[in-house]
Amino acid sequence: FAVVADEVRSLAQRTSASTAEIEGLISGVQQSTQQTASSLRHTATQANLTLEQAASTGAALTVIINATATINDRNLLIASAAEQQAQVAGEVDRNLSSIRDLSSQTASGAQQTTVASNALSMLATDLNLMVQRFVL
Repeated sequence: FAVVADEVRSLAQRTSASTAEIEGLISGVQQSTQQTASSLRHTATQANLTLEQAASTGAALTVIINATATINDRNLLIASAAEQQAQVAGEVDRNLSSIRDLSSQTASGAQQTTVASNALSMLATDLNLMVQRFVL
């Protein structure tokens, strides 16, 4: 009976030691699980922040794309206006050349008119002198 009691005690001690070891393992698993859960919560938070930043970046890129399209449209308008101004400037240049030619022709005509007026004045003077000879 004593041998059985010793075996029971030995078995109880091993059971107690195994129970303590199992408790330690369970405690370790619980701590690891808590750390894993904490890490997962942190990762989820970081993923949400990254998602928000990606959405914000997408919105900013949309604004940039729209602004670029607006700038492109305005550049096309400016290019069109510049082309029209170049055409108008060419037309103004041609008109100024025509005005310069007409001015030269007018000056030449005025000079011819002056010469003709002087000749006419001399003829009138000569005619006046001739008329005075016939006057009694």
